[in-house]
Amino acid sequence: EPADDLDPFLSRLDQDTRTIIKLRFFEEMTIAEISRITGLKLNTVKAKLYRGLKQLRITMKEAEL
Repeated sequence: EPADDLDPFLSRLDQDTRTIIKLRFFEEMTIAEISRITGLKLNTVKAKLYRGLKQLRITMKEAEL
């Protein structure tokens, strides 16, 4: 399962960010749906998603070295 491959990287993120990324990409939910489910504001979800993906890219790239 793809999520299993990412678990070591996702575990470095805070719980909210990890949940948002999983809901967005593994459950294919919209930002609005994630906002409703988590109780976070729409802009907060967007910001956490953006920052979390950026951090994932950095840590995955570092792991390649």
